[in-house]
Amino acid sequence: ISDQKDPKERMVQVVKWYLSAFHAGRKGSVAKKPYNPILGEIFRCHWVLPGTEGEDDMEPVSEGPVPWVSKSNVTFVAEQVSHHPPISAFYAECFNKRIQFNAHIWTKSKFLGMSIGVHNIGQGCVTCLDYDEHYILTFPNGYGRQVFCLENNVFIDTKKMPIIKKKVRKLEDQEDFESRCLWKDVTYNLKIRDIDAATAAKHALEERQRAEARARKENETPWETRLFHEDGECWVYDEPLLKRLAASKH
Repeated sequence: ISDQKDPKERMVQVVKWYLSAFHAGRKGSVAKKPYNPILGEIFRCHWVLPGTEGEDDMEPVSEGPVPWVSKSNVTFVAEQVSHHPPISAFYAECFNKRIQFNAHIWTKSKFLGMSIGVHNIGQGCVTCLDYDEHYILTFPNGYGRQVFCLENNVFIDTKKMPIIKKKVRKLEDQEDFESRCLWKDVTYNLKIRDIDAATAAKHALEERQRAEARARKENETPWETRLFHEDGECWVYDEPLLKRLAASKH
C-alpha cells in the first residue's frame, strides 16, 4: 500500500488487501469449534516480507508490538479486551514502510428464518504515515443463504496469492497469558486425539476465568487491559507507530 506513489493506487491496494484478508478461507468441509478467547489473552506474531530476508537492517523495533524482530518485518499483536461482548482488539505495523493498522471486532449471530447471519461488529483503520492518510474499514457480514453470481470479472484471486507463514516465538519464551502458552494443554491433547483431556483442560481455563471474574465483581475491581485502551466506541493500541514517531521528534 505505502509503496504506491499515486493516491488512487494506494486506495486500490487497500481494497485488494481488504478483500484478500477477509474472505472465506476454511479449506475443510467440516467446521471445527474454535478455542474461546480468554479475557486478557495476547497473541503476537510477525511476517518476514519477501526480499527482506537478507537485509542488513536487522535493528529490532524495541518499542514495537513484537520488540525482538527487525524494522523490515510486519508485526502483529492482538488482545481479548472484553468478554461480554467478546471483543478482540488487534494492531499491526511495518516500521520501514511506515504503515499501521488498528482494529477491533466482535461477532453476533442471528437466525433469519431459513438462513443465518453473522454480523462482524467493529472497524479498522489503515494509516499511511508518510501521506497522512487514514482508511476506515468495517468488516463484512456473512449470511448462510443462496448466493447469485452476477459477473465473472476477477478483481483479486486469493487462491493464487502466495502465502507467507507467520512466525511465533517459541512456547518456552512466551508469557503465561500468550495464546499458545495459555492453550498448550488443550492443543497437545487435541494433537494426540485425547478429546476428554482436551475438554478437561479447556474447562479448567474457563473455570479459572469465571472465578477471576467473580473475584473482581466482589472486590469491585475493574478489569485492566494490557495493550489497548477504549476510545469512544473503538479500542486503540497504546503505543502505535504514529505516536512513537511523533514522540521521537521532540
